[in-house]
Amino acid sequence: MAIVTYGNGVYLSRQAAARLEADGVALRIVDLRWLTAIDHDAVHRLVADCAQVLIVDECRRSGSPSEELIAGLVERGMASDRLHRLTAEDSFIPLGRAATVTLPSVEAIVSQGRRLVAPGQHGEMAAKAVGTGKVTAGSGEA
Repeated sequence: MAIVTYGNGVYLSRQAAARLEADGVALRIVDLRWLTAIDHDAVHRLVADCAQVLIVDECRRSGSPSEELIAGLVERGMASDRLHRLTAEDSFIPLGRAATVTLPSVEAIVSQGRRLVAPGQHGEMAAKAVGTGKVTAGSGEA
């Protein structure tokens, strides 16, 4: 499984990765580093061999970078049933302590990751996640 993310999502995904790897899930984290001029070919190369791809996006679901990432991967031939998003909820921007209520959390990443690799959820491919570690795609270097 690959987790594609940026910003605070990298920090949260690393925490979730430790728990998922303890469950026997092989995964890699692709850190985009920045969101302008995304190298979609590099992102595709980094996740093409993964049975499932989870994009963790701290922006709201509508109009977020994850929409562009999904479109870029589909345009390069990835089946859409392998692509998944975990985003902030569409909402007004809350203030104070409520500011993080709508954002992805470590627990949500772990839960979604476990669901994606559970036998029977996405056929045989779900259990065949490949690769481990963190990869940076933002620089265009793979």
